[in-house]
Amino acid sequence: MDQIGKPIEVNRQFIKFIEEDIEPEYNRVFEMLLQKLKDELEQNHFTEEKILKNNSDINYKDGSDWN
Repeated sequence: MDQIGKPIEVNRQFIKFIEEDIEPEYNRVFEMLLQKLKDELEQNHFTEEKILKNNSDINYKDGSDWN
């Protein structure tokens, strides 16, 4: 693969800082947000199921059902 630009030098301490401090915290926050999203989606799913079940139990005044 061709090189796009000039090679750069990166301080080894900076790389170590990224690997030891930034990356683990990023992964922790990412996992936390992913779990929150999953929990919200699951909660919305159960709420929709309850609404659909309640609506399926309703009969109209004329005795007809919307299903």
